[in-house]
This record gives sequence, structure tokens and C-alpha cells, in this order.
Amino acid sequence: VAPRAQRLNAAGYPFMHAPVFMGPPQALSGQGTMLASGPRDLFDRLDPQLAKLASKRQYLGERVDAAAIYKLMGNLMILATVGGLADMFALAESNGLSRADAYKLFEFYSPQGQIDGRGKRMAHGEYEAAWTADMALKDATLMLGSVDGRQLPVVDAVARELRATIGSGDAALDLAAIVKKR
Repeated sequence: VAPRAQRLNAAGYPFMHAPVFMGPPQALSGQGTMLASGPRDLFDRLDPQLAKLASKRQYLGERVDAAAIYKLMGNLMILATVGGLADMFALAESNGLSRADAYKLFEFYSPQGQIDGRGKRMAHGEYEAAWTADMALKDATLMLGSVDGRQLPVVDAVARELRATIGSGDAALDLAAIVKKR
């Protein structure tokens, strides 16, 4: 995005990157979220037209590639969530529960708390243990061992990160400490 913006600006064409979080139904009705980054004055001029395309617009600042980065981060969360759900359903089915039964978990448990609590602490480099890396690895190992040969790619990847965290001497820190090695 940044090189494209530079080329277009050099040729006299203003550039604003504006990716969206919406599917076809939302696009047809002008709903959804549009991210935008680039010159503020350009965003202000374009916003009335952008409002016809997306009911929510989030301006992310002058850095022209910021919207592209935020879009990729959002899509990463979609991939991680869907992968986690697939692992959860595989664990459930391997242990005699249907996917519908497994989904009932969300009637009394919300993973949003992980983002609001643990995610915020990770963003600030705080790793005080609520669930230690070694205890999380114990549970990941139990999960991997309880699926009758099925794959749990998300759990397996996190378990590898936990092993590395533990191997570097951080076993007593919160499992969020996996972010330290990146």
C-alpha cells in the first residue's frame, strides 16, 4: 500500500486506503465497517461518499498503510477464531459430543474476556500469571492426547510456543508470555 500511495501521489493522484470488514449482504445495504488511512483532509473530503458504502468508518491516521495493517490483523483474528473453533469441535467430537453440544459452551463462557483481559496485558508487556505457561501446556497436552489421532493445528501451534516459553525460563509467567519471543 505504501509504495502504491507514493507512486500515485507522485503522479498527482491523492490516495486513501479504505479496506472493509463486510460481506456482500452488508455491502449491498451500505452496512459494515470501513477502515481508512492517509491524509486527514482527504478522508474528510471523501467521508460523505464513504458513508454511503459503510455505516461505520474508522479513520486510523495519516500513515497510509495503517488501514491495510489493521485489515490484516482483523483477518488474522478471523482465521485464529475459526481455527480455534475447528479445534474445539474436533476435541468435542473425539470425546463424544456433537458440534451443537460443543457450541453450548458459549451460553456460559465468552472468549471476549481473553481479548479484554489477557490481550490488554499482552499489549502492555504484563505477564503476571493467571494461568501459567506450564499449566497451559499441561492442558494443551491433554487436549492433543484426547482427540483420537485427529489434528488440532491451533492447539499444536500454541503448545510449541508454550514449550519455547517454558524452555526460556518463563514457565511461571502467564501463558501470554508466548508473545515475548516474537
